[in-house]
Amino acid sequence: MATTCYNVAKKKYSPDDLAGATVKVLLIETACTIDPDHATVAAVLATGAEFSGTNYTAGVASTDRKTVVVTAAQDDANNRATATTATTSWTAINTGIINQFLVYVHVSGVDDALNFPVMIVDDASGLPLTTNGSNVNLAAQVIRYA
Repeated sequence: MATTCYNVAKKKYSPDDLAGATVKVLLIETACTIDPDHATVAAVLATGAEFSGTNYTAGVASTDRKTVVVTAAQDDANNRATATTATTSWTAINTGIINQFLVYVHVSGVDDALNFPVMIVDDASGLPLTTNGSNVNLAAQVIRYA
């Protein structure tokens, strides 16, 4: 298991572009097959299933897909640029198992074939997470353009 950055994100979005885009995070219950060549959120979700349970509704128009602030940085010590997401939280999530988090650029609220995956996280502490009505938190994630 590893955090994977999608090739479409590396091509379309520099860290500065991500910092200016609408970036969201969704929860994945049935683990997706990780393929860095997936170019849309629809393609990613075709290999797995978005979480659906108490206090989380799946779907492109869902308000449970959280908007996250992204900060761009120049990492001279490692000769790369990075984008870092802020910590994201969901309240009182229950009924299911969270296996992954998907960070994506939200372009369309009606069609995930128009939204671009940035990074899938499946190595965060505590994953897979069996929900029990507690809050779910995703710590800040660094998106490395290497």
